Amino acid sequence: MSKKKRLILLISLVLLAGLLAAAVASAKSPVATADIPKINYVKGLILTQEAMEVDPTRAQRGLGATLIRARVTSGPDAGQEVVIINRTMERSFYNIMAKPGDQVILALMTDPSGKTSYHIADYERGSGLVWLAGLFIVLLLLFGRGVGLRAVFVIGTSLVILYYGFVGQVLAGGINVLLLTFIVALLISAITLFSVSGREPKTWAAFIGTMGGVAAAGALAAAAVKWMHLTGLSSEEAMILKATVLKHVDFQGILFAGVVLGALGAVMDVAISIAAAQQEVCRNCPTLSRRELFSSGMSVGRDVMATDANTLILAYAGSSLPLVLLIASQPDLSMLRIFNLDLLVTEFVRALVGSIGLVLSIPLTAAAGAFLLSIRNRGK
Repeated sequence: MSKKKRLILLISLVLLAGLLAAAVASAKSPVATADIPKINYVKGLILTQEAMEVDPTRAQRGLGATLIRARVTSGPDAGQEVVIINRTMERSFYNIMAKPGDQVILALMTDPSGKTSYHIADYERGSGLVWLAGLFIVLLLLFGRGVGLRAVFVIGTSLVILYYGFVGQVLAGGINVLLLTFIVALLISAITLFSVSGREPKTWAAFIGTMGGVAAAGALAAAAVKWMHLTGLSSEEAMILKATVLKHVDFQGILFAGVVLGALGAVMDVAISIAAAQQEVCRNCPTLSRRELFSSGMSVGRDVMATDANTLILAYAGSSLPLVLLIASQPDLSMLRIFNLDLLVTEFVRALVGSIGLVLSIPLTAAAGAFLLSIRNRGK
């Protein structure tokens, strides 16, 4: 890649990152009302921690309290030290057991009389996330060089499309989520494949195979959601959104979008692997027929199919591990009930539909690659 192209890509990446940061910074909650006091969040550092005595009745119920002194490290009160009573409950996953030296997020609340108070909202994890993202980008650029730079570019572009093109439109309402999902998938696929691989026959073949696999996964997902009466409200986050922010949104459509977009990356990976192998074979053996090129693509596809399908299944299984452990810890729970739970069936549908789309993309990519490469050979 020439220096001019690298500079253009780098500038584009910086602009996209800036747009994404501005979008996140300017995002406003659509449910804020005059009746709900506004909460400001700032960063803080825990300085000291001291256990507090609680009355015996509260202690028997597993309730405790800790007196914490913290320093505010961001916002208009940066540098100020505040005293916080951090209350805890026995075995509650909401407990924040902050210790001296911990970075935390403080919630600044103001009551009707104007009095302000601080509470510990959560641990500060953003810095660690920034370091991990930075390490990821550095490794991409170090080992990938030009390709790594393009990879960073397409990742940034994909995030912008998902934020503006999908999340923003869903929040605005009045749009067909199914159609929007396919448009977003098409844009992400096109930008990713053509930015990384250029306008080559392998790229067009991978794009055709990807869109075919995604379309198949989408059709199956839509049918499964209706046929199995999946609500899309199997998670706590979805139920909260339905009750507060997205009352007008069909959550079956959101579930459909999650299945399709979740499978998109794996399908693209399989498609470009097959098409790239076909193009290399054709470059070294230009006399191969269309049927032979198709066979070579299918041969590569069979090798990648098992590992990539397993990768997709393991990704969904890993994200659902707490659910699996919860079910396994209930030995008396009926298997009939287990395999008809909305929450569990939803995860199975995600994994199976995505894997079916991945498998169907293999012959589509192989056929498209054989066709396009044979045409190019005849044109030489």
